[in-house]
Amino acid sequence: MGPPVSPDRTSCLCCVGTDLADILSRHPVSRHRITLDDHHRLRRAGILGADNRVELLDGQLIDMSPIGPRHALAVDALTWLLVMAVAGRATVRMQNPIE
Repeated sequence: MGPPVSPDRTSCLCCVGTDLADILSRHPVSRHRITLDDHHRLRRAGILGADNRVELLDGQLIDMSPIGPRHALAVDALTWLLVMAVAGRATVRMQNPIE
């Protein structure tokens, strides 16, 4: 069991004001990478719910930022460019599940 951590898991309560991510970057720790199957099991078990906005990147669960106006505009522009580039040769799907 490690030191007490704040409810939002961003700071160690024994080091108030210390950023947990900063501690991890300064002190290498081994990490357990998970697979897509592991991710699906976490969802099915209810450990990760629909309200948990996370992505599985390189075996790590990464919190996703909410979509803001700049992000939405960039996605719209890139979608249009990609659709034009592959017109008639491929289907373009943006921000949809992989399953």
